[in-house]
Amino acid sequence: VSTKMGLRGLSSGIKDFCIRVWLNQEAAMYVIDINVNNKMVEIIKWDSFHPFFGYYIKILQEKKISKIKSDWGGFIDTLYRYQIPYLKSGDVFGKGFGFLIGGIFIQFEIVKDGVYRGYEYTDPGYYRCVDSNSNNVHRFLNFLNRELEDSIYGPYPGATGCK
Repeated sequence: VSTKMGLRGLSSGIKDFCIRVWLNQEAAMYVIDINVNNKMVEIIKWDSFHPFFGYYIKILQEKKISKIKSDWGGFIDTLYRYQIPYLKSGDVFGKGFGFLIGGIFIQFEIVKDGVYRGYEYTDPGYYRCVDSNSNNVHRFLNFLNRELEDSIYGPYPGATGCK
């Protein structure tokens, strides 16, 4: 999918520190490609649909190059504060929590020191009070909204697993 969008491949062996965030939301889908070494962020809004078992991808806008509002040192510090390069997939399902209908599904792809890995989270805004890693993802995505001066991440309004 990323190749069809014109994004470069992420694989083991590349030397750049890259983070790719796939946000699959009910309202819109985005991919945010962050190349830390080149200090570059690309955003693509997209949609996919599958009428009768055929899959299509529709890119809704051209690639948008964006700038980080603050400095890159602060951005990288925040990446590490929220453990984004080190997290594993969320495990709220194994803890017996339900799924929020119409929620958000997020995938991270990370290449650091020549090693590729990926992980995913479901509804981090909803599960932020019951899973500390979901809270880290939620807080990082809100930070990313502020840094990009955009509303890419939008958790379901009023939905929270907090009591």
